Amino acid sequence: MIRIPRSDLATTRIARPRPPRKEADAGLQHLGHELANQLMIINLSCGKMRRYFAKSADTAIVAEFDRIQRTVGECVQILHRSTNKTR
Repeated sequence: MIRIPRSDLATTRIARPRPPRKEADAGLQHLGHELANQLMIINLSCGKMRRYFAKSADTAIVAEFDRIQRTVGECVQILHRSTNKTR
């Protein structure tokens, strides 16, 4: 009886590379969370400053803080929509 050695290829599993997407998604979600936190701090600060300057007669400053607050709010919404798409 002749023995034929088993091929290593038959028992070796070929490891497929994992797609790096999950790591990238986790990194993006973390980054998105951090950005949203910073934008919310800016938004809250603008609200406080707008209320502070509302007591003064300079309405241009109040209007500018309103504009910044709206813009930051829109940025947060865009950020949330974009991070929800990656899930």
